[in-house]
Amino acid sequence: MQGGVRRKPGPDWSHDQATVGSAPEHSVVVEGLTKHYGAVHALDGISFAAAPGEVFGLLGHNGAGKSTTIRILTGRSRPTDGTATILGHDVVGDFEHIRGDITSSRRAPRSTCA
Repeated sequence: MQGGVRRKPGPDWSHDQATVGSAPEHSVVVEGLTKHYGAVHALDGISFAAAPGEVFGLLGHNGAGKSTTIRILTGRSRPTDGTATILGHDVVGDFEHIRGDITSSRRAPRSTCA
């Protein structure tokens, strides 16, 4: 227990730090991303990279930080620490440049089949 908040261990999303973001072919690079809401640590230093055309998913139990990560990547929240870039542009400092290049959907599209 840390600061009165009980936290289950989350998935290990980290990669070898020598390879994360080292190749320019990564569309999304997240390094040491942290988000705190007071005493609650929603993200605790996650790192990953995704290449163009790669199918990439965030999996984890409730409270693992999936939604928080997406909120940061889509500009709806600011990280406490760490960096996140999309197409080489920082999601905090240069978000206006990438706003038209990303999209997020909260729900799967409805089927048009009867």
